[in-house]
Amino acid sequence: MRYLFLLLSTCFCFSQTELTDSQLKEDYDILKTVISELSPALTIDEKKNLIDYFESHKHELDGKSLSSIEFFRFLIELKANTKTDEHGALTLSADVMKEILTHNSILFPIPIVIMDDKLIVNHESLPLPYGSIIHEINDRKVGDILDDMLKSKDAFSLRSLEPSFDVLFLIKFGRPDKFKVLYTAPNSTEALTVWVDPIDIKSREALYKDAVYPFDKESLSNLLNIKYFEDKDTYYIQLNSFNSKADDDKFYKSFEDEFDDIFKEIKKKEPKNLIIDLRYNYGGRMIIPSLFYSYIATKPFTEFMEIKVPDFNLPYKEYIHSIEGKTVDEAEIDAILDNFKKPFNEGPEGFEHIVFNDVSIKPNKRAYEGKVYLLVGGRTFSAASHYVALFASENRGTIIGEQIGGSHKTITAGMQIQYELPNSKLIIGMPIGVFGFSESVTNIPGKKIEPDIRIPEETKYHYFLKKEDWGLIEALKLID
Repeated sequence: MRYLFLLLSTCFCFSQTELTDSQLKEDYDILKTVISELSPALTIDEKKNLIDYFESHKHELDGKSLSSIEFFRFLIELKANTKTDEHGALTLSADVMKEILTHNSILFPIPIVIMDDKLIVNHESLPLPYGSIIHEINDRKVGDILDDMLKSKDAFSLRSLEPSFDVLFLIKFGRPDKFKVLYTAPNSTEALTVWVDPIDIKSREALYKDAVYPFDKESLSNLLNIKYFEDKDTYYIQLNSFNSKADDDKFYKSFEDEFDDIFKEIKKKEPKNLIIDLRYNYGGRMIIPSLFYSYIATKPFTEFMEIKVPDFNLPYKEYIHSIEGKTVDEAEIDAILDNFKKPFNEGPEGFEHIVFNDVSIKPNKRAYEGKVYLLVGGRTFSAASHYVALFASENRGTIIGEQIGGSHKTITAGMQIQYELPNSKLIIGMPIGVFGFSESVTNIPGKKIEPDIRIPEETKYHYFLKKEDWGLIEALKLID
């Protein structure tokens, strides 16, 4: 299970309403039940062990009086094995964050990107030059700061941290009067110190809006972007999601129409190369990756996909806040679950739906047969992870970038349920299904797929200073 805000200081300095031990234990019991009942990848024994683990730590709340923030810290320091991936999350609700952020001028005022253990300045109108490397903040080394904030420095964790670094720093280290920043400017070896003032939330919104990277933020609001590089005879497709706004009955067809239009044009042009960019693809509907892959398949491929749900009788429905990000009331929940449940068959271990039963999928009539390069990164997960796995298992081309963000072996997804705990107002996000795939996909080594060509951090930094897209440029350089 991931955490939106990861660690807290024992000397957290914000005034918040404190909860009694009975309120804390009520929320704790709800959280224990929700996670153990909904986590779809748990075996019976693992579920029992998880419940026992939670019960063994409940006494630590005896006589305690904690704020929501302090309770959050208590929960994330537990070492409970929930067996959820990036789809499972414990987060601070908007109400809790509002209580924190009503304080004026409390946030770290420098947008950053992370390369190795370096924070790189990602703005052009600051006391520090764009591209400066930050070494220390308030006499804490950046490497130590990242170690305190993250349980793992995998690509997914680093990319997730970048847009929320300022809030995480606040929660972990409290509210300073000033920020002392040790840095070196680009193309310099001289370490300089600058003192900068914290900023308020409104100033933060304006500041981050003008951050330099991503270099072409406007394109990320589009589902699809295409470009033809004439000098390289190469088509580029950026697909930012496997979701769309189309109604359920038109969903698949909407993607098929989009892909048909693009590959019809590619078929006419007959380029020597194709670059597919999934670096900002957070996933979506699991039925779309095989459809998209059929447009570059050179031979029939087999797709197996099943989804299992332990139980549709969800506990504590009165505390369900939203489903799939949409706020719901208790009266709507059963109707939504009943509709989702329709294709499932009940068995001895829960409910199962075979989405693809070793289906042989032929290449689309417009399928591209030339060289393909696939750009991936830490933001590539969920359904996008499955597409990368199909691509890798079929040896379709060269994968470029960094480790992908999501697992390709099993994916805990299906329908996302968000609970709000009644006292602390913390949010539990839980997927109720777990996807399984064919051995040809799950046998790819590693928990998360690594690229064939990893772009070194020094190369990224070189292009970052010039405000150039390192992944796309490096892919184009591979093309003769």
